[in-house]
Amino acid sequence: MSRAPLLSLTALRVLAVTAISFSLLAACGKAQEAAEETATEAVAEAAIESMTDAEIDIEDGGQTVSGVDERGRAFSASQGDAAAIPADFPSDVLVPEGLVLDTSMVVGASSFVGGTMPGDLAELTTRIDAHMKAAGWTSRMAMSEPESSTLLWQRDDRSVNYMIEAKPDGQLGVVISHAVEEKAPEAETAP
Repeated sequence: MSRAPLLSLTALRVLAVTAISFSLLAACGKAQEAAEETATEAVAEAAIESMTDAEIDIEDGGQTVSGVDERGRAFSASQGDAAAIPADFPSDVLVPEGLVLDTSMVVGASSFVGGTMPGDLAELTTRIDAHMKAAGWTSRMAMSEPESSTLLWQRDDRSVNYMIEAKPDGQLGVVISHAVEEKAPEAETAP
């Protein structure tokens, strides 16, 4: 059985560009004056945009990178206050109540969200299991350790991966990726 990759090469590139832009912004520091910060953000945006075909949007508390990849698929990645559940995120995939997003990404029909929430690792794993089974998903893998769980679900040509980690501050780090298996292009027949 073939499965869609959890992150495509384009998705990894988007994450890399996003990480670069966010680290450039972090280097600015909050001690600088507002005018200097605005100028630095504009320089960072221009530098990243010149290296990629991506559009960079940086605002107080959040950043977004968007564009079209080499295969013609739209992509976007957001961090901070700009992170939100994608509008077309499937309703049959559990996004736990109380999850505060800090990252979201969409590449074509596949998406990724991550954040933190209060809660108990075992209780959240049980809640995900019950929801996904009730929604018609089939469990393909469940690995649990005292401080983390990885759950992989399959339904038709879609897969969902939950990665949950108990953090030292009592919060749970939660990452949910939803991938749609891409169809191979039909082979052309010779005349």
